[in-house]
Amino acid sequence: MKYTIRRLCIFGNIKGRLLPILKAIALLPVLASCDSKPEKKNSTPVAYQVLKLSPQQADTYFDHPATIQGQQIIEIRPKVDGFVQAIYVNEGATVKKGQLLFKISNPQYEQAMVTANAAIRIAEADVSTAKMNVEKVKPLVQKEIITEYKLNLTNLPCSQSKLYWHKHAQHLQTQKPIWDTRYCEAPRMV
Repeated sequence: MKYTIRRLCIFGNIKGRLLPILKAIALLPVLASCDSKPEKKNSTPVAYQVLKLSPQQADTYFDHPATIQGQQIIEIRPKVDGFVQAIYVNEGATVKKGQLLFKISNPQYEQAMVTANAAIRIAEADVSTAKMNVEKVKPLVQKEIITEYKLNLTNLPCSQSKLYWHKHAQHLQTQKPIWDTRYCEAPRMV
């Protein structure tokens, strides 16, 4: 209990000693600003350069934060992924229905088309080879050198090659719409 009372007394003495010092420091600038010497006033006016104004034409510009947009904004996106290879219209131009807008380049679809065309050519060659083999065996069957069974065996690869050709032709038909979407056209009057 005695310790608490002493600490209060020590702080009380510091406050009592510091208060007059702080008052003197605060009054120092006020006392320094009071000068006993009167200022000597110059009674003659100082001459300044004067510019005579006359009315003139001036251009004024006003900046207003705004965005200008068309009345009808249409977003056009291609049906396939890829890179824009060519743009056929300028931004903001009026276009007509069916007008070509841009071309998309996609190496994946290009390669698929090349592969499909090659597969069709291979299937056509296989069909031709199988037909030649059947035509080669037919006279031998007619002369009864080989049996009808051998002709049927020779005819099977021909049928199989025709099926492969139809399969690849169908695959090409499914790839064509994707291939045709490389060219993006305007959907309607803008």
